[in-house]
Amino acid sequence: MANHEDNCPGGPHLEALRFAEQFTVWAIRVWVKAVQGKAPPGRLLEEGFEVAGCEAALSPLHGLMRTLAVAAERSIDVRCINCRHVSPDEVSFLRAIAGFQRGCYGEGAMLIAGYLPPAAARTAIDHAAALAGHLASAGLLLAPAQAHPHTAAMPVSHTLH
Repeated sequence: MANHEDNCPGGPHLEALRFAEQFTVWAIRVWVKAVQGKAPPGRLLEEGFEVAGCEAALSPLHGLMRTLAVAAERSIDVRCINCRHVSPDEVSFLRAIAGFQRGCYGEGAMLIAGYLPPAAARTAIDHAAALAGHLASAGLLLAPAQAHPHTAAMPVSHTLH
């Protein structure tokens, strides 16, 4: 496998994020990798969510990711599992979940809705809000964008990694 440090466009380093954010990025990447391999995300995600103490968050993650996979109006940049950089789209998902956790429903909804047509956006927003709530209940609180200033103004990407 290629050295992802050299091949990925710049972005925040995964290691610079809090555990809750690293876990969320990991979950999104594992889900996408499984689906690209034509296999259900399954046991690895179940074990990860169990170890993190947030088993209830797995169902809304599946719902959110299935909705995005089926209805997204553009390609979404989700990096491979070994990439050390976080894509602009991954940052948007982190910001949306952090917004829902802080009670900023409009902020989270706007970020998720930017990827989808209105009907799908409503479904995805409900899943993202539930995901955020379950992560928060397990003590996995994502930092607001201001906590990571280098992520606040990242441009929207149109590539799939």
